[in-house]
Amino acid sequence: MGTLPSWGPPGEGANLWSALILLVSFGQIALGVMVNLFSAETPVPWGKFRSRAKPFWGPLVPTWAAWMFQELPSVLIPAAILLWSQFCHGQLFNMIVVMAFTLHYLHRVFIYSLRHYRLPESRRRDTVPIVLPLSAFMFCFANGIAQSLTGCYFNYSSEMRGFRYLFPNWAPLKDGELEMLHKTNIWDTLALFRFAFGLVIFFYGMAVNVSADEHLLQLKTVRAHDAVVPQAASSTSPKNQEGLVTLRRSSRIAAKKDGDNFVTFKYNAHPHGAGLTAYKIPRAGWFQQVSCANYWGEICEWFGYAIMCNSVVAFSFALFTLLFLGRRGVQTHKWYKVRFGANYPENRRAVIPYVL
Repeated sequence: MGTLPSWGPPGEGANLWSALILLVSFGQIALGVMVNLFSAETPVPWGKFRSRAKPFWGPLVPTWAAWMFQELPSVLIPAAILLWSQFCHGQLFNMIVVMAFTLHYLHRVFIYSLRHYRLPESRRRDTVPIVLPLSAFMFCFANGIAQSLTGCYFNYSSEMRGFRYLFPNWAPLKDGELEMLHKTNIWDTLALFRFAFGLVIFFYGMAVNVSADEHLLQLKTVRAHDAVVPQAASSTSPKNQEGLVTLRRSSRIAAKKDGDNFVTFKYNAHPHGAGLTAYKIPRAGWFQQVSCANYWGEICEWFGYAIMCNSVVAFSFALFTLLFLGRRGVQTHKWYKVRFGANYPENRRAVIPYVL
């Protein structure tokens, strides 16, 4: 299994790198606890909660550009370190770890961001306070360095012994490695199974996360005939000829049935994102069990990554993800219940099926 001296590049600076990576690890946990506590009453102002942004959050920038900018370090840094470290010195397990981390952010930076950009104009104008992508950029910069260095230089010799013992034809022995193979024991085999189990959980979580995000993006499409909703919301009658029901006139929210789904609409008067915003109850996949299947998938993803990596910095990142998205998921769950009322499924949890 991995050992502490292998957490950074070899040489005189190895101990310094190890100390810095440990600092990032414990800093992530502390940051996760702080954000979880401080956002308990006031959600972080993006997405559904953007209207709660205060002036000190700074000017607004397009959401799609914010996603691309803030997560870019998590693509560029591991790519640079892979080249700098000569592809993890040819170590199979190190390459898998770094490439898995990079794969998640390749999707975030390019596919997910551009999917936001390709939304209808009324949703493409969604914005986020600039403080959020700037702070997320710094987090991704530090985390990208820590995860990439750890992934490149962590010692997976135990996993490799187990792999060569079980699959001798897949990984031919190099000169001088026959003696190493004879030292293989049950712990090496268990280490290999742990790595494989974590990798499976990682890709399972990524599949859930990507499919849930895609479902939410599809629900953000607003049809042209829905443009009558602001008038309905400001109407003096509770229901008009369009079948639109005013829920709260003060906030200009209206609702109507759309097939088997129940849809709410709100006119957003924000100067940088004015227009009609429609919300539907998500129902695909894990959304049948939780309100935030996208968060559930990402939590699974990073805990699978941590199990695979078996390093402190990977587990600290997974814990940060749980603390941050767990709080956000509970707030989103309450938002859905308030907005949709009795039409929202009662048996859904917020983030973790059957638990939270």
